[in-house]
Amino acid sequence: MRLHRARRFVELLGVLDRADGRFLLAGGSALRAVGLDGHVAFDWAIDGMQVIDAEPLSLQPGVAQAVALLASGPRPTTRWRLQIVSADRTLLYDELLDAPAELLRARGADRVDRLFLNGAGLFMLRPRVN
Repeated sequence: MRLHRARRFVELLGVLDRADGRFLLAGGSALRAVGLDGHVAFDWAIDGMQVIDAEPLSLQPGVAQAVALLASGPRPTTRWRLQIVSADRTLLYDELLDAPAELLRARGADRVDRLFLNGAGLFMLRPRVN
């Protein structure tokens, strides 16, 4: 029997379920969705920053079409960046933050996820009404 040594990623951040399988979300110099077979199905980098937190998001009922990620600059940092990226690698949201935060996700009765930032207080991000 031969053992295959998997690539080493900086930090496991969560699990992403998509129609094509289950993936581990790994942070570090980029956010990566890594299949259980080691295949990288998705990656997203923010220049000069490390991805430190990530949450899959269902923007429509029952389908994880996006990932929210939080990145930090080099230590000591005074800037953090929140981005939401769709499965097709479209940047949906981008904001610089002045304080660290934690990403929290809650699924509503409509099966759509709500994203919260837990930092100096608890804030909910909502789609803008036009």
